Amino acid sequence: MTKIGAVQTPGDRWISAWWVANPASGTTISFTGGTFWRSFSFYYTGAKQTSQPDSFNTGTSTNSTVISVATTVVASDCWLIMCQKDSVGGETYTPSDSLASMRANADAGGLAIADSNTTVATGSRTGTLTGSNATAEHGGIVFSIAPPAVVAAAYRRRMLTGIGS
Repeated sequence: MTKIGAVQTPGDRWISAWWVANPASGTTISFTGGTFWRSFSFYYTGAKQTSQPDSFNTGTSTNSTVISVATTVVASDCWLIMCQKDSVGGETYTPSDSLASMRANADAGGLAIADSNTTVATGSRTGTLTGSNATAEHGGIVFSIAPPAVVAAAYRRRMLTGIGS
């Protein structure tokens, strides 16, 4: 596994994001850690298997319902993903800005994952998650993942010429 990044949620908790290149179908990824270890795992098919992530950034917010983190997307046809950890747990989030779909809403430990649900344009892109607890502290990691260059070029060519389905 390769670490994308980590950020401390204001207070005493951390969130980190990791990726595995081309895992075999049905691969189980397990984690070991301390007493308060919690994890989500998720996968995206068709992603480039080297030089990921395309971009990433971390951020925090204190005494807020909102966590927003921006990153500069470099490659075309990337998806934007955001993982966050809050201090209250059990929160339900609404994604906005470049995020469109919640993939795992916050559990008792305060973890949540959202993504763009489609490709995003290059340049600065912000992921925002809004909950309801105005006293929450948040740590977030936003990152973009790129498709293989050959697939992306072929996709763009089909879309521009209207050939294929």
